[in-house]
Amino acid sequence: MLESVLWQMAAPVAACARDGPLSLVNPPARELFPEATEGSPSTRWSQGLTLLREGDGTPLSPEELPLIQALNEGPTEVRGLAARDPSGALGALT
Repeated sequence: MLESVLWQMAAPVAACARDGPLSLVNPPARELFPEATEGSPSTRWSQGLTLLREGDGTPLSPEELPLIQALNEGPTEVRGLAARDPSGALGALT
């Protein structure tokens, strides 16, 4: 049931298994992260995309990626991120 709800959300959602591979990537997340597919390593989903701090525009290190933080540390809160795709387009993540 939860998977169905996450799949239908308008917001991008990616979830990973405890051992790291992505276990769910809903359609909006696939649009944002085309490299992200179920079973792929959790560090691969952000290839080709730069996640930035919304305030100062500095890139996040791989260890600062929310999905990696959640995997390593448990629940995390995501605020003030922006993403730049390979074409250079910039968008806010909420």
